[in-house]
Amino acid sequence: MRNRTVGAVWKVDKSNGAQTLLVANTGSNPRALSVGFTFILGSGQNYYVYWLQGTFLRRYDLNTGQLDSLASGIIAYYAEGARTACAQFCFTTDLIYMSTNSSVLTYNNVGGAIKTIYNDNSANDKVYSIVTDSSNVFFLQQHFVPCSPEPCIGGALTDFVIRHIRGFSDSGDFLATSAPDFFVDRYRRIKAHGDYIFWQDGSTIKRLPKNATALPLTNLTVTGMQVNQAVQRPDNSVRLIQNKRTFVRVFVKSEGARRFRSDGSAAGQDRRYISGAPAAGESRRHQYHRAAHSPARQYRRQLPV
Repeated sequence: MRNRTVGAVWKVDKSNGAQTLLVANTGSNPRALSVGFTFILGSGQNYYVYWLQGTFLRRYDLNTGQLDSLASGIIAYYAEGARTACAQFCFTTDLIYMSTNSSVLTYNNVGGAIKTIYNDNSANDKVYSIVTDSSNVFFLQQHFVPCSPEPCIGGALTDFVIRHIRGFSDSGDFLATSAPDFFVDRYRRIKAHGDYIFWQDGSTIKRLPKNATALPLTNLTVTGMQVNQAVQRPDNSVRLIQNKRTFVRVFVKSEGARRFRSDGSAAGQDRRYISGAPAAGESRRHQYHRAAHSPARQYRRQLPV
């Protein structure tokens, strides 16, 4: 794709640099070009060129020259090409994994069937980078929290690395969580090679084993709040001073029976866990109360002046 305004697709011979024009006018702003190879028993081999035209997923058949629009509303896609799996019998698939906001779907190049395999049903979430291997699909998902109070612009973006069993509908495993950022995604360009997945975190490349243990997830309940500038009583009776640096401290407890999860800060970092038996002479309920109100179970967020 030479020109994002004109939108043309070219093929370049790597051996001699010869150029062949495939699609003279794709429309405006084509992006995310890729090539996929497939071999299906009974159908033979084929090469496809894919790209996104706005939110439309396009496919160009290098054998026949046919141009098709496969799906609309697409944010990201990964055309994995032919993949063969064997158990009692061997079979070959040719799937494209694609996302529409908070959903991940598959498009089958053999027959054109579309199947949803993941959807968290949140209007504030977006899947924006995808890769697969023979067992799983890995993707980056953005969670957006709008700024408040209104009027204001933007909000906080938190990114997740999620592992999902290919071909099945489930909630997936959360493998990593970014610190919140404003206006931009910290995590970008997830890739897979060998036993690892890789992605970019700002200017840093990060890596995790594909079989990494998922992050434990536990629902939290808010048990109290304090608005303070230096010190504060539990009933928030210490008066505040106008235009002075101000924080809100939120106390939380876990709804789980044995384990707490808390980030310890508004940045979503410094995770701490509590498990095991209560202290001597302490009931489980008192242990929960003590843990939820300890400094390690608090979120603190500075308020705008």
